[in-house]
Amino acid sequence: MGGLYDSRDEMKRLYIFCMLLLLVSACSGEGERKPGAKLSGKTVFFNRTMGGCDVCHRISEKKFVGPGLAGISQRASRNWLKKWLKDPQKVWKENEPETAAMKKRIGEESKSKPGMRLIRPLRDEEIDALVEYLSTL
Repeated sequence: MGGLYDSRDEMKRLYIFCMLLLLVSACSGEGERKPGAKLSGKTVFFNRTMGGCDVCHRISEKKFVGPGLAGISQRASRNWLKKWLKDPQKVWKENEPETAAMKKRIGEESKSKPGMRLIRPLRDEEIDALVEYLSTL
């Protein structure tokens, strides 16, 4: 029975080590830019300390957790996208025509709040870069 106990302890240590490694890599500044360098919307989209949009969205038309984003610039205006990325909860609640159309398109008209959650509030330059990138999909 001692072998099983040792194995569990080893697994716990391995799990803790992996979690610490993940935390260190997330905080390492890997996504930071050099001063004066232009921020890439693709970086915001895929970087888990910025947007991390790829956790829920795909850059194809395929739905994952959230809707696929290919062609999003034909379905939503840049202005609406900027407002949405700034505060999705507020935009959902205000239910302007563009929001109502999106809710209908994804079949969520009856939901009281969106499923979208931001990793952290995005800065204006991150939103601008992200909207620019989304317009290329």
